[in-house]
Amino acid sequence: MSAPILGSRASLLAALRNAGESPDADRTEMIGPGESSLRPLDVEGFIPDIAQGMWNHRARRMLQRGRALRVKSVLVRGRGRPNVRVVWLLLRSTHPGPTLVVSAATCGLGVAASLDARALAILVATVLFGQVSVGLSNDAIDAPRDLAADRPDKPLARNFGLLRVVWILAIVFGVLSIVLSLLLGWGFSTAHLVFLLSGWLYNALLKATPLSVLAYMIGFGTLPSLPVLVASGTLAPIWATCAGVSLGVAIHCANVLPDIADDRRAGVLGFPQRLGQRAAAVVAGASLIAGACIVAVASGLAGDSIALAWVLFAAVLSLAAVACVLTLRGRATRTVFRIVMLAAGLLVVQLVLTGGFTA
Repeated sequence: MSAPILGSRASLLAALRNAGESPDADRTEMIGPGESSLRPLDVEGFIPDIAQGMWNHRARRMLQRGRALRVKSVLVRGRGRPNVRVVWLLLRSTHPGPTLVVSAATCGLGVAASLDARALAILVATVLFGQVSVGLSNDAIDAPRDLAADRPDKPLARNFGLLRVVWILAIVFGVLSIVLSLLLGWGFSTAHLVFLLSGWLYNALLKATPLSVLAYMIGFGTLPSLPVLVASGTLAPIWATCAGVSLGVAIHCANVLPDIADDRRAGVLGFPQRLGQRAAAVVAGASLIAGACIVAVASGLAGDSIALAWVLFAAVLSLAAVACVLTLRGRATRTVFRIVMLAAGLLVVQLVLTGGFTA
């Protein structure tokens, strides 16, 4: 069941008709179902970006359609029962797909590094909480732009009133991840902080610049070292770091493939957006091939599961090649994105099975 519209349609229309008479008519907090009264919304304290001029004709049109501004009270319905729709929207704001993939990859690398159960659990929880923080901050920072662009696929563009909640959760999960990292030693904590800050730096500063790929290169280049630092206090071999960098480039280019056109219209001109859809997909595929070759050559595929590792190596190359061919034929769509992400996951499994990155 969808969340109740906060305020009747008649109330919304009445507020819009009186827009020229009352300075607070556009700043309306819609109450609960069945209530038609209107209260001024604390715009300065609650939605600072709107207070700075982000309230425009698009936001006004969204208000007319009854899709905008859902406030804190939307989190609870009836007798304190959670609003399932809002919980789902908050979950979507964490970017659950990439978050779970990175966490699963960390878990696999931790198992390959022979970590005990306690250390492995803390490692995975630290990375998971950090990725949740990065995902939430991404949506929170992009919310005003997504609202202005009228993008219904973005959770906060449909429920802008949740912005403060998302910011709070992003900070809380970020702090939790830092605190947990301290349990595994200063070396790991420092590396994890670099990993975490690379995500925040991308969201806040680099996303719309040609250097956007740098954040992914730093973050994923650090990833193989996290379990090694816990196990032995040393960094992963340079070849494992290079494989992580290749993986980061591939994931960055693939991650934005479905949104490149929308990003360009919104003025977000990061590294993949400047390349264009076709070139970005080709770069993603080529980076995966490079990463697979690095792992195969440097580790010698000398792990216990050598046969499976060879199969995965071939699978990564095949999927990357298919993605490149589809792109060159003008089919750089969400299908290519899924193929590249699958190949990226197999590359991580290949790295785990070789076992050489812990040497």
